[in-house]
Amino acid sequence: MRRFLMSIFRFYIEASIHVSIAIFALFQIFLLKNNLNAYLPLSAVVLFGSITGYNFVKYAPLAKLHHRSLTAFLRGIQFFSFLSFLLLVFYGAQLPIQTLLVFALGGALIFLYAIPVVVSKNLRSFSGAKIYVVALCWVLTVVIAPTVHFGLKTDWKFVMHCLQIFVLVVALIIPFDIRDLKYDTENLRTLPQVFGVKKAKIIAGILLVLFVIIEIAIQKKPESFWISGLVSFMTVSFIYNTKDTNPKYYCSFFIESIPIVYWMFVGLIA
Repeated sequence: MRRFLMSIFRFYIEASIHVSIAIFALFQIFLLKNNLNAYLPLSAVVLFGSITGYNFVKYAPLAKLHHRSLTAFLRGIQFFSFLSFLLLVFYGAQLPIQTLLVFALGGALIFLYAIPVVVSKNLRSFSGAKIYVVALCWVLTVVIAPTVHFGLKTDWKFVMHCLQIFVLVVALIIPFDIRDLKYDTENLRTLPQVFGVKKAKIIAGILLVLFVIIEIAIQKKPESFWISGLVSFMTVSFIYNTKDTNPKYYCSFFIESIPIVYWMFVGLIA
């Protein structure tokens, strides 16, 4: 029974379900903060698009090189990704063209991130680009897509929302870069590679302080301050304790659970 539950949990993580729910959580938080109703096709595209995009980045090169020798586990992820893609297309067909264009931009970034198109290089190969490409894709999905879909104003609050998600995602990625420090090539120029682990953690802390400041400026509610402060403190604690000897799923489960916990807190006061 334990082995069965562990296999389910492994599939849940490795098939990008957990990280996609984290993206979905930040998307739902944006809706709650702006008093917007969750439109099913839009929400579905966010969830299934995230699963499709993450699995494409993770497994497309592997499937191309070893398509005849994929394990049953990877074939299961491949099949699940295909179903997610079909659902993405089904619900995407129900969205207006202007919303689809935003998602198309995110899809193009994902494609360029994973597939070499310029002198046998993808975006991930360009020095220092990785963390910002990923953060930009999250901003497109979480803030820009619903803003365009619901016709919200692109005023200073919109800019602050974009910046807030951007700094949060960059901070959340830093633990993964610390975890992968001994595996990443030098040309990636991740923050821990450039500044060292200690300074990268300090940068994450500064970004999270900025996250709280932006929350205060946008919401101006005491409860929003306490929630954002609690989420930031929790994130800083996890980042501070990040090292290359952490358990296997320390980052991919616990760190990526933070947006989900954040969603629960915001939902309680909405």
